[in-house]
Amino acid sequence: MLNMAFRNSCLNWVPAKGAPKIEPKNRVGCYGAHDTEYLDSVLANGDIEKDVPYPGAEELTKIGGTGCTRTFLSDKVTGQDKEKTLRYWVIIPTAEAWKVKTNNGYRHSDRLIYCFVGKADGSKLTEPLLKN
Repeated sequence: MLNMAFRNSCLNWVPAKGAPKIEPKNRVGCYGAHDTEYLDSVLANGDIEKDVPYPGAEELTKIGGTGCTRTFLSDKVTGQDKEKTLRYWVIIPTAEAWKVKTNNGYRHSDRLIYCFVGKADGSKLTEPLLKN
């Protein structure tokens, strides 16, 4: 779903229930109007080639929330009064994405939790929030 998101990605895309996958057309420059920025990712489980039980949405949200909060509150994210003016989203893998699949002889699964940041009021950002 989110393989188009990586460090210093600015996006015209908002993480919402039922949101479409991130596509190349959603990536834009950080000095133009954009909805969100890729904040960070948290590896929920490093055994990506092993069948491991899905921990559940609540547990994954807690793991992701801890990692995303740490990055959000760090000096990596600029902005005055950021706790009031910005918000962040935690996107967890689904139970289906968590399952190990084999493709071309490779085993893989999606165990990453993604974090995105944008303005709390839903307005557009016009410059990067994250320091390089």
